[in-house]
Amino acid sequence: MNFALCLTLYGDGKKALEFYNRIFESTIVELIEFADKRDIFGEMISKETEHYVYRVVLELKGFSQMRIVISDSPSILFCDDDTNKGNRDNIIIEINDLDDITIHEIYNALMEDGKSNKAPSKTDGQSLHGSLIDKFGICWNLYSKFTSTEA
Repeated sequence: MNFALCLTLYGDGKKALEFYNRIFESTIVELIEFADKRDIFGEMISKETEHYVYRVVLELKGFSQMRIVISDSPSILFCDDDTNKGNRDNIIIEINDLDDITIHEIYNALMEDGKSNKAPSKTDGQSLHGSLIDKFGICWNLYSKFTSTEA
């Protein structure tokens, strides 16, 4: 079974692609722009929106069954206002079973123009947890591997 996390953005798809691709050293499996879908959207595609991301699939290094799918919201073609611009407020991405060094690396990379919810720190005396909102408004929770001290 493969798992894909789908992120819908509002014109920042290419920037998000570059950002997440750099952090996760991913492979671009598929990249389709709105211009490639003129048969569906026709005249609604403008010079401004033709290079927006219709769909991009990133396969994450080290996570063989996890992919991130990024799309710019088609509502940018249909709406003249910012109706759906803040549509990411309920998304939280949780990554578990990382080593402490990886948590700090990912946290620091995602903090580029982001906002910290909780700097990485020990939560229960053993496991490390950090949380932030990245520059695209996506909330990330990072957890280290939990190791029991019980014999």
